[in-house]
Amino acid sequence: MVSINKPTIVPVEKYSKFSPLDREKYLHNIIKEILETNPQGVTASTIERNTSFSRRVVEKHLEMFVGTNQAYKIPIGPSIVYYPNERGMHPLHQEEFKINDKTYGLYLVENLFGKFLYIQEKKQQEFAGPEIMGGIMIPIEKVNDFVSFLSDVIKKAEKFEK
Repeated sequence: MVSINKPTIVPVEKYSKFSPLDREKYLHNIIKEILETNPQGVTASTIERNTSFSRRVVEKHLEMFVGTNQAYKIPIGPSIVYYPNERGMHPLHQEEFKINDKTYGLYLVENLFGKFLYIQEKKQQEFAGPEIMGGIMIPIEKVNDFVSFLSDVIKKAEKFEK
């Protein structure tokens, strides 16, 4: 069995008694920590074999991380390997700004494909930490093109307001 870095996992008998919401949060956080502490990449089947989590649950959470650009995946042969996007959550540079109840983080990150500007939307939960709502990654060499595009969109929108 391939060994991976993983946190201490409570027995299934214990977390199965959590409320559905707490169980989902627990699984999400554990799988996220596994992903972040294995920058060399992990597969869903490796996580499944090293935890008591079903493959369906593992894949669901890994795909959620891919969907919010917290991770990326690369097919290697018949397997899909998942990698954390933020080098174990240590971006090269970061800035944040707030708009109403949302925080937007701008991170300079690097992965196997190069350097990127990662823009992440987070919303503060009432009794928990921030929840990642989504994100986009722009190759660093295309950031100026992206800013020009946004500027053009704003100019067009202003014309419609008049």
